[in-house]
Amino acid sequence: MRGYAEAFRKDYERYSDAIGAMSTQLLAVAGEGSSTIAQVAIELIGVRQDLQGLASDVEPRVRRLDTMLRAAEAAEKQAEFVLTSPVMAALAGASGVNVQLPFLEIIEGVGLVAGPMSAATDPLREAVPMIRRDIQFLDGWITWLRSFAAYRHQRGE
Repeated sequence: MRGYAEAFRKDYERYSDAIGAMSTQLLAVAGEGSSTIAQVAIELIGVRQDLQGLASDVEPRVRRLDTMLRAAEAAEKQAEFVLTSPVMAALAGASGVNVQLPFLEIIEGVGLVAGPMSAATDPLREAVPMIRRDIQFLDGWITWLRSFAAYRHQRGE
């Protein structure tokens, strides 16, 4: 999963850079007629909707992974608490049975899961603000292009 998440973040970072580099091209559109300017705004709306869909997919995944990670960490803390409690020591001493083993296995299991889960979540978490910034960037351009197209249309251009 980490490989997928890291590849996604890197791919999105390149895509985000391409979106940011569009400013010069978008400014050049200002010299076009109002219908061309409006068409570019419509195309940007499509890109924005795609990004919104992507954000709507990635953000809940990150929240679910964070929730699972917190639950695993809570289980680990509870197991550690039980292991270090005087009651556990008394049970272990009185029964002669290794009653600590299941709790040690919980701690080990959480360690096996939590590290990779966190490593897989981090790249996705890093991509979310990039997506949100790109949506805001496009919103600004869409607003400007629509206003400018309306202005040019009123002037008959």
